[in-house]
Amino acid sequence: MHNAQVDNLLDQLTTELDEDASARLANDADRILWEELATIPLYQVPTFTAWSSRFTGILPNAAGAGPLWNSEEISLAG
Repeated sequence: MHNAQVDNLLDQLTTELDEDASARLANDADRILWEELATIPLYQVPTFTAWSSRFTGILPNAAGAGPLWNSEEISLAG
C-alpha cells in the first residue's frame, strides 16, 4: 500500500540536516507505517523454555532456533 504522507516525510528526511528534526521525521514516518502494518503469523512455535533460577541469560527465541540460540550469554547466577 502506498502512503503519500510517509513519502513526504521520507523526502524531507533525505534533505534535513538537523539531527533532532531528522529523528522526528523518521519517528513520524515509522509511527504511520506501524499503524498501517498488517501482520500475518508465519508460523507457530509450540515450544516452552523453562530453566532453573540458578542460571541467567536464558531467553526464549520465537525464531525456533532452540534454547541455546544465545548460549554465549548464558551463565550461572552469582
